[in-house]
Amino acid sequence: MSNYVCAICDGKGKEVFSAGEFKDVECPECGKYLISRTVLDDMRARNRRFNVQATRECINGFIAAGKPAVISRAEVAVYQLFAT
Repeated sequence: MSNYVCAICDGKGKEVFSAGEFKDVECPECGKYLISRTVLDDMRARNRRFNVQATRECINGFIAAGKPAVISRAEVAVYQLFAT
């Protein structure tokens, strides 16, 4: 595990595993989630930020359904996770 700044809240998190397209992140505030490198790259290129509340609700919805929380381009679009 390595220290990681949470892409959602900018808090201190841990990057547990990283392979291929996704980073496996644990944040004490946002929870455990997988995040797409494509989303991160797009976010940085466009100088965008996550809507913290909406993104945490998305993560909690996955967890409540017993599924891994995944933040990909589809979730960003469907749940409108970028702040306006």
